[in-house]
Amino acid sequence: DAKEGPVYWLELDKNYSAAKLGPALKLSADTATPNMSSNSNGSKSTLSVTHMSLTDIAAGLRRQAGRPVEDHTGLKGTYDFRIEWAPEESPDSTDASLFTVLREQLGLKLVPAKGKTEIVVIDQLNHPSPN
Repeated sequence: DAKEGPVYWLELDKNYSAAKLGPALKLSADTATPNMSSNSNGSKSTLSVTHMSLTDIAAGLRRQAGRPVEDHTGLKGTYDFRIEWAPEESPDSTDASLFTVLREQLGLKLVPAKGKTEIVVIDQLNHPSPN
């Protein structure tokens, strides 16, 4: 089912535009194969994207952001980038947070908002029958 809940809107940061993207956000070559891969070792997370739309990238950020992400950038086309961030900020970390990296490297920001979120509704629970 769906209900209203917390989401993030992926938007262009105020210092960027469709004509001036963040330094790590590049338009894809038309011949590239779509791919998104993420990796985390506990102290550093990495996200690599090839030939994907911002709508697909926003959907892929759900796990990293901790809630659904909706594309509100207005950007068309497909993009490539690779970013790294600290999954949990700490005084010892030299890596920035996901929010900071999105803004500084990609020219994008995550804005808290309300939106439709999918929820699981359990109609009935039964004990398993013995074999």
